[in-house]
This record gives sequence, structure tokens and C-alpha cells, in this order.
Amino acid sequence: MAPLEEADAYRRLMDEFGNTQEDLARALGKSRSHIANTVRLLELPESVKNLVEEGKLSAGHARALLGAKDAEKLARQIVARGLNVRQAEVLARGDKDGGKRKAPAKDADTRALEAEVSNLLGLKVTINHRGAGGVVMIGYHTLEQLDDLLRRLSQPAPVERPRRTGVEALAESRGTRFGNETKSPAAPAKSDAESNAESGAASDTAPPAAPPGAPE
Repeated sequence: MAPLEEADAYRRLMDEFGNTQEDLARALGKSRSHIANTVRLLELPESVKNLVEEGKLSAGHARALLGAKDAEKLARQIVARGLNVRQAEVLARGDKDGGKRKAPAKDADTRALEAEVSNLLGLKVTINHRGAGGVVMIGYHTLEQLDDLLRRLSQPAPVERPRRTGVEALAESRGTRFGNETKSPAAPAKSDAESNAESGAASDTAPPAAPPGAPE
């Protein structure tokens, strides 16, 4: 029995005799999903069902097209390229997803940075890396949130004073300036002649020593 004939027979058994898909599955020894997917073939466009009847598409190809946005276009591509059922499923899956690929999962560092910036701004922040650069997206719910964000971004960044080291703080507490102390120039060294002259002058001005035994 051809796939569409089988689907039509299942439909008549359900419509005319009140059988359910579970009833048919038990009676025919088939799975319920097989009954359901076979009956759904009747929902395909007429051009696709014609390709199935002509044998250009198998029941597996036809089931892969169920739910596709443009089943007729995909059916023509499958026939023209001679795709097997597995390749047809991949092609149809891309059409059902709108041709969009899922973005790769973000690493832990990026998620942590998103959370940090979100907490800082109070808004949802999304960071997407693109090559050497990337994109930062900030979401807001009200115009007040946007105004507040613009106001905060327009404020000049505060100038941060350099931190003093422990040595500088200790030196400042003692009344000195670390690294900028001034020292008096050292006195020039005296020559031997100047030293002898000063010694002689000192001896001339000293009183004479008293003779031994003399009363003081």
C-alpha cells in the first residue's frame, strides 16, 4: 500500500468507525506515532503529495517536510539534489528554525561580566563577542530608565587620587616629606695647615700650667 493510501485508510477508520489512533495502533501492531505521522501526510500540499504518489519522494521524505514553512520548495530541492531522508530532515529543520543557528553558549567569564555590569547599572546587559571586538546591549523598560542611564553616562569620571604608600604616610606623620628631603651642603674638608693653625691658636690662649707642688 502506498503511503498516502495508508494514510487515507487510517483517516477513514477513525472518521467512519470512531477509532482512535491508540485503537489503530493496538489493532495493527503499529506505534501511535507511526499512525499519527502517516495521517499527517494528508496535510501536505497537493504538489508534494503528487511527488509521493509518483515515487519521487518516499514517506520518510514526506514526513520530514511536515511543519516546514515552504514544503513545496523543499520538496523540489530534495528531488533535484537527490537527498536521502536524513539530509532531507536536516534541510527541513533549517527551514522550520527560520535558517537561524543557535548562538554558542557563553563562557563563565562573559556571564560573570554581564552580571557585574547589570548590577552596576541596574539594567539588563548582554555582551556578545565578535572577533577581536564585540557588542554590549543594554535593555530598559521605561524612558525614565533610559534618561537615568544617559545622565550617568554623561557625568565626568571622578579623578582618583593616587594612593599613598605606608612609607609615605609614616614620613608625613613625622613631619618630613618622603623623597623630597633637603639636606644642608656638607662643610668643605679643612687642610692640614688650617688644622695646625687652629690648634696653635688654642694653645696660645690656654693659661700656663702650674708647677708641681705649687698652691692653686
